[in-house]
Amino acid sequence: MPEGKAFLKNGFNPVKNKRLFEIVADQIRNAILAGHYNPGDRLASEKELCQSFKVGRPVIREALRMLENSGTLSIRPGAGGGIFIKKVDSDQLMNSLETIVQLDKVTIQQITEARVAIEKGIWGLALERIQQEDIERLENNIVRARECLVHNVPKPLSLEFHLILAEASRNPLLIMIAKALFDVLQKYLSQLGPSLKRKKRVLEIHESILHSIKAGNFQDAMATMEEDITKLSVKQPPRRPVPSTKASPKKSFKHTDKKTGNRTKK
Repeated sequence: MPEGKAFLKNGFNPVKNKRLFEIVADQIRNAILAGHYNPGDRLASEKELCQSFKVGRPVIREALRMLENSGTLSIRPGAGGGIFIKKVDSDQLMNSLETIVQLDKVTIQQITEARVAIEKGIWGLALERIQQEDIERLENNIVRARECLVHNVPKPLSLEFHLILAEASRNPLLIMIAKALFDVLQKYLSQLGPSLKRKKRVLEIHESILHSIKAGNFQDAMATMEEDITKLSVKQPPRRPVPSTKASPKKSFKHTDKKTGNRTKK
């Protein structure tokens, strides 16, 4: 067996030539992940970074731009600005998800399938760890949703109900995934337009979920939550064919002359 393949078989990876700015970016990122910096901390200036890494300013700027684009750093211009460690939030994940959805032409049905799979994992933890404060937030959400329905206010509160449940899991990673998924889904749902019938149905389902949670009947709560999600996967009715604007040809009638017996068109 050739020597190169033996190395690969033993778990080694081929050496890749990296550019200087990639090496610098990797070192800064590793320092952040190792806990040497916290979100909000100010990084050294470009000049100081050049001296530390022994490289030119173009290399540092390219490395910082790479880290800023990945959401690791925030670069603020001006006297009070600087290079700051950015707190990771759901916006970065949401932008990535939205790009995937648009490029791959993901349908609302496929988003719903993914949502059911993800939320089922969240619900188990949420229902085990749910606190009285979470139940009060769910109650408040239902009260506001009912008021919006009565006054015909088009305020999206359905996904907020599910986000409260996700936050009840007390798992920051799952909460971030849920937020990103809900942000993408909200854009799809907004395209469906307001539907009084759908809002009433969703409100009834949420009231049923809350009732089951309060009663400690978690199996019913989970079954109803899955119904709630699948109800949001609305299939648009097929469009009716547009009637043709072309004038239909006039029918010709034949007339028989009683005297001559000849037939003529009218």
